[in-house]
Amino acid sequence: MVSTQYYELYRRSSIGISLTDALDDLIRDGQIPPQLAMKILLNFDKSITDNLTEKVKSRMTFRGHLDTYRFCDEVWTFIIKNPCFRLENDTMVVDKIKIVACNSKYLLENVSLVCCFLKNCFRSTLFILLLRGGSRGIGLGIAQRFAKEGNRCILVSKNKDRLKEALSTLPFQNIHEYYALDVRNPNEWDQLAKKIDKLDVLCQGISQYTLFPRMSMNEIENIISTNLLGSIYACRVFFRHFLNNKGGSIVNISSSIILGGGAGATVYAASKAGISALSAEWASKGIRVNAISPGYVDTFMLNQLDEKKRKIAESSNHIKRFVNVEEIASAAIFLVSNEFITGTTLYIDGGM
Repeated sequence: MVSTQYYELYRRSSIGISLTDALDDLIRDGQIPPQLAMKILLNFDKSITDNLTEKVKSRMTFRGHLDTYRFCDEVWTFIIKNPCFRLENDTMVVDKIKIVACNSKYLLENVSLVCCFLKNCFRSTLFILLLRGGSRGIGLGIAQRFAKEGNRCILVSKNKDRLKEALSTLPFQNIHEYYALDVRNPNEWDQLAKKIDKLDVLCQGISQYTLFPRMSMNEIENIISTNLLGSIYACRVFFRHFLNNKGGSIVNISSSIILGGGAGATVYAASKAGISALSAEWASKGIRVNAISPGYVDTFMLNQLDEKKRKIAESSNHIKRFVNVEEIASAAIFLVSNEFITGTTLYIDGGM
């Protein structure tokens, strides 16, 4: 059975509270005894941070997914899911606390944990990624990659059933959230912003591909509202979150079609051009705005094309294949991780 207090410890630390502060809160609330809190601190301080400076220790946040625990033979066993830890061979038992490492595929007992995250991400909190259009295609692929890297994801799209299905594909799925809303409605964005305490990254992008002469006025209005206005609404409501966080990163998924329109993409390209102007405006606030501009991506959208058109699209770049979602996700990780890149459009198009 999952313990309420341990889930609360995980929840508090996962939203950016240090392990020490989270334990202090739980002791003050009477949810755990001080002796147990000391055992937890001893374990993490002695087994992981012996050789670290006090300054580095003070910046550490417990990044593990504290899933459940059990008490047996006076040994506290914590089950932790976390891609930031790697496994070692030796048993770790510190003051009768035994650590168990696991991921979604296996559970190993009597193994030691060595913290790896200090080697590559000196951040005091988890990334919390709000991903618009995250129920399938590029959006889902990016969410899966960010989740695999140990980040908490919030998926936003219109279709609740697709969002629920998408969430089930993410590693460590019970730390993530989803919200179904009409991205064209500013009031729904305002309501969502009130539910989210902290945001580090906003990643957004929705695609639509239809021949312009065949478009109805409703289709044209829908693409403009979804791609341009939806993106602007999202940026506007989370601007305050980024200011409170003393910075943030926005990654807009654009398209290489933006370079010159292109058959079947006139309105889509026009709508995407509108959001590229955000970069320079917010840089002075520590908010970085970049874009990924992929070519034809091997997703469900290309299934709408007949075989002849697919071959034409596939041969439209120098490498003669479609972009895969994993390549776009890697680009998103790069743009978010590099803190001196802003106003950049990264073309992942094989040289179209």
